[in-house]
Amino acid sequence: MTFIDTFYSLFKGPTEAYAISRDYITPEGDHKRAYLPSNYSGSKPGAANIVREVVADIGTADYGVKAVTAHLKGDHFLGVYPINPDSTVNFFALDFDAEVEAEARAAAKRQQTVFMLEAELPTYIERSRSGKGYHLWGFLETPVNAGELRFALAPFIENADTYDRMFPNQDGVSEAKPYGNLIALPLYGPNVIKDDPTGVFVGIDNKNQLVFIDDQKAYLSDVAKIPASDIQKLFESRNETYSPDLGGSIRLGDPEALDGIYKVVHKEVGCEWIRWCIENPTEVGEPEWYALACQFAQLTGGREMFHAASKDDPRYNVRVTDEKFDQALEQNKPHGCAYIRENLNGPECHCDTRFLGYGVHHPYDLAKVPFSIMLEQLKLEAEPEWAVDGLLEAFAHVKHVYKNPNDFDGVEYGIPELDKYTELRGNDFVVFSARPGRGKTAFMVDIAYRIASAGTFVYVYSMEMSKQQFWLRLLSRIAQVDGKRLQKGTLLGSEWKRIIRTIRDIKQNPLPILVDDTTYDSTDVVNKAAELIARHGYGAVLIDYLQMATNRENERNYDKVSRVCREYKLLAKGMHVPVLALAQMNREGEDLNEDSETLDSVLEGSGKIEQYADVIIFLLGLRRPGIVQRTLVLHKERHREAGHRIKLDFNQPVMTFGSHGKWSAIAATINNQQVTPQVPQPTKGFFA
Repeated sequence: MTFIDTFYSLFKGPTEAYAISRDYITPEGDHKRAYLPSNYSGSKPGAANIVREVVADIGTADYGVKAVTAHLKGDHFLGVYPINPDSTVNFFALDFDAEVEAEARAAAKRQQTVFMLEAELPTYIERSRSGKGYHLWGFLETPVNAGELRFALAPFIENADTYDRMFPNQDGVSEAKPYGNLIALPLYGPNVIKDDPTGVFVGIDNKNQLVFIDDQKAYLSDVAKIPASDIQKLFESRNETYSPDLGGSIRLGDPEALDGIYKVVHKEVGCEWIRWCIENPTEVGEPEWYALACQFAQLTGGREMFHAASKDDPRYNVRVTDEKFDQALEQNKPHGCAYIRENLNGPECHCDTRFLGYGVHHPYDLAKVPFSIMLEQLKLEAEPEWAVDGLLEAFAHVKHVYKNPNDFDGVEYGIPELDKYTELRGNDFVVFSARPGRGKTAFMVDIAYRIASAGTFVYVYSMEMSKQQFWLRLLSRIAQVDGKRLQKGTLLGSEWKRIIRTIRDIKQNPLPILVDDTTYDSTDVVNKAAELIARHGYGAVLIDYLQMATNRENERNYDKVSRVCREYKLLAKGMHVPVLALAQMNREGEDLNEDSETLDSVLEGSGKIEQYADVIIFLLGLRRPGIVQRTLVLHKERHREAGHRIKLDFNQPVMTFGSHGKWSAIAATINNQQVTPQVPQPTKGFFA
């Protein structure tokens, strides 16, 4: 086997194309570098000319021995796309970069040691073409799935400041991303024979000094390839669920991939310049488009967002958009707010002046600002609006709902009697209030299950219960098994069968419920909830309970409740989701019953709940065991008429609210109360 064959067998990628790296001069006289696939089919004349010239000289657009030979001889500097069409790879590489070469060198050496000692994987260090960075290569005996490889290696990768990214950079390929990110090939002829060679394999001694290898051919001919079975063992040893991401949205271990892209593009509090680019794609020129790519390249999910921002432009092309994003990743020089103001089209960017003290110098830096701080720029009070604008908007809403009666901006509670009069709407802050022991938490568990069963995400923030307590209550609710017996383990055989059947059903149809019991701070709740909503999608936020949030220093309870209500209302408005918070009535609500005409007094001294809440529901009833009657009072409904009283049965042992009728009559008889039985609806009851 010749050395060229050996080289090609190590750095093997898809045969459809190789990557061309070429310097060029723009019409403005700027020196730039283009990274283009050899089968480039874009519409840019300059890029097309470069590709045609290189391909004609090499004699083929395919990646193989001819392309490798041209690279090694120094005819053309080329790169390889690591991922094959079937989403497998033949090698992996980690990229380390730093302004001070010794720092990147030390990081590459540490990582090599970790791979050898902890994962028993042989790897090899290459000094990259820049002379300031290093690539750490591993070569595989047979192809391995890209996503499974990344998943298997993730626990062993150190998040050093100098670590840039891993190749493969994606979990696989798709129609939108047919190749993945390129990596430059080593041993480019002219660089190898320089006095200070780059793009060559090196050793690093214990003093972090370079040890140059004279015979690169012999060195590469003796490399140890990693069996696919070794990667499979590492993959199976991870006690986590593997979920491949074919979009390349997460750059594994990349310290620059910030979470919080939703803050940057937020319609009300995000970057005004970025919003303009997204909403006016046909007005975005090449400089603005590249600047947008540079911002998104710093953010987790940036590639998908860049495609979403570009796709409404009639000039949009999937491959060209990916190339532009890859260029932004490679250059890694996002424009600051001041540069955007002075040099680019669109509205002036003022992100750097809006959040002083949070290190905001670029639009992407908004991802670093706590969402609760950003929300303070939202106005809760309605802005003046001309009648013609408001009425036309109202007509458009009515017309849409008329044509799509099931499509409304809300979530049903799942309790038919309650859904007749109200729902959980996006932007609304709902307060559900009762005295202790009346069933507030049980109501939250019940509707969490009902909402999630209908396919809507539910984000639960529990300050009173632990996660374990919540899951036990939810299991009791779903299986309809007495919660006390479930906790003690004194279950009947039939109850065990219901629990096993419930668990089997949940495994087949997982409920979209996320529970967080880690904070008593309302500001943390807002920030965490916003992040989860941005990641997983629209859903209802349930908080148990409002008054348990911690006080600020020297803060009275009245002021605390007012602040917390404002924060939760801002969360609802900022993320356009319903937020329901449980609240405890003051002691004046102890003796209230279903016939009470006024409930205003129970909110006095409880902060500005009435001001910030869009909906207020009271839960009334006596504290008794077993199945009891409860009355829901729709005290406030900003969008519909209030005052409705809804009678329900509350089966306390299994935490279910259902239609008032047969079962409440049985409970009343047990409790020696005289009530007139009502005929139950055949399809309802507390098993609803």
